[in-house]
Amino acid sequence: MQRLVQSVGAGIYEEFIFRLLFVGLGLLVFSKLLGLRRDWVAVAAVVVSAVLFSLYHLPTDRAVFYVLAGIYLGSLYLFRGYGIAVGAHAAYNIYAVLIS
Repeated sequence: MQRLVQSVGAGIYEEFIFRLLFVGLGLLVFSKLLGLRRDWVAVAAVVVSAVLFSLYHLPTDRAVFYVLAGIYLGSLYLFRGYGIAVGAHAAYNIYAVLIS
């Protein structure tokens, strides 16, 4: 039961750090304040946050998986919002715990 609760908590925490802060602040600083094109800034912010997300999940024997997961979750965040990204992340974490 503790691992299931940690799965949900990790989804909330990691989405807060990697999507809400990195992508959200990236969009704010580079698009709103510096006036760069929002679509290019969004792509760059999602990719950078995905790479950082992968590095956070060391060792990197599954680095490509985590980069792709980060891109997916970053895209969810941009198009559907923070709550949906947290839900998807927590659901995957719960699934991973249940099959392990």
